[in-house]
Amino acid sequence: MTLHPDQLPRVVPEHRGFLTREEMGFYFRVGKNEVAGIAKRFGVRPLEGLFPERALWRQILGLEPVTAQGEDLLRLQLQDIHWVAGRTGRAVSTLRNRIRSGSFDYPPGVQLGAISPGRTPRLRRWLPEVIEAAREGRALAGIRPVPRQAPLAQARDKTPLAACDGTAQDRACTVAPEPGAVLAAIASGAMPPAVKPPL
Repeated sequence: MTLHPDQLPRVVPEHRGFLTREEMGFYFRVGKNEVAGIAKRFGVRPLEGLFPERALWRQILGLEPVTAQGEDLLRLQLQDIHWVAGRTGRAVSTLRNRIRSGSFDYPPGVQLGAISPGRTPRLRRWLPEVIEAAREGRALAGIRPVPRQAPLAQARDKTPLAACDGTAQDRACTVAPEPGAVLAAIASGAMPPAVKPPL
């Protein structure tokens, strides 16, 4: 059974405005050994071993809160493709195929995993509010998209990680999507879920 966003866990920082490695792993639903690599790829530097929450939101998700409700929604644990499949009523294999072909009608999420030849990362994550806003054809609640720097590319992969899924097709692509284009459309309420976003 797929949980409604109201039932999903939230990260509760021990240190206000900062996440520990363990909290960051919980938030992204990855092992704590993955955290350092993710932070490095997306240019998030720890301060005294703690990761600034707002830097994570801006650099990795390309989002920032504009209200207390937005902060609360941004603290919801990110979800994987299985959750998205449950909320959209599609099979996981269908979603993966559509993401790879560029025909996925929802925001493509963010690929947290490193891309390398012969290895398809399975660390794509979504902020629940982004999927819910697209499903309901409404603006993001208390959140706005912000420009973010593309994550560091691997030496043998010049494609921004957030734009690709580690497939041969993805490694061949050379143009990144407009930063925040899909989220900007959702944030403004201009993109109903039936409209294909630019990928």
